[in-house]
Amino acid sequence: MAFIEERWGPVVLSSFMAGPGGFSVAPGEVDWLAGTRRFMGAASDKANLGLRVALAFAMWAPLWMSFRFASLAGVPPEDRARFMERLLAHPIFFVRELTLLLKLVACLAIFRSSAARARTDYDRPDRAEPEPVESTGTRKKKLAVLPASTPAAAEVA
Repeated sequence: MAFIEERWGPVVLSSFMAGPGGFSVAPGEVDWLAGTRRFMGAASDKANLGLRVALAFAMWAPLWMSFRFASLAGVPPEDRARFMERLLAHPIFFVRELTLLLKLVACLAIFRSSAARARTDYDRPDRAEPEPVESTGTRKKKLAVLPASTPAAAEVA
């Protein structure tokens, strides 16, 4: 792993959890670096490149979004969360999508923690069978599929 992932990954990914309210994790509960490594080990080269670019965009967001001479690591956790919110709502699609990739990696890292996963009730056993849906009495018609060698199929084409 490169310097970018080793140093910036945990700072950026943990920034999604710094805001008030909502789901949060305790300090040290999630291994952000291991989550980043796991994603990068299984992802394609294109996804890895996208993650590196996204980390750079997010890490230097205070500089290019607010003209503050600081990186994301140099601002308080509450400000980090605000920058991540702003990146998720950025007017440029490319920036929003890269930030969404970061959020996905953060979620995957969180779900590596059994304690965090237990608080979400994600691993609960399946509930009883779903309730049957009442039938309206109408059946959907199936379309006829003709083999390509029939004369009717040749006329359609």
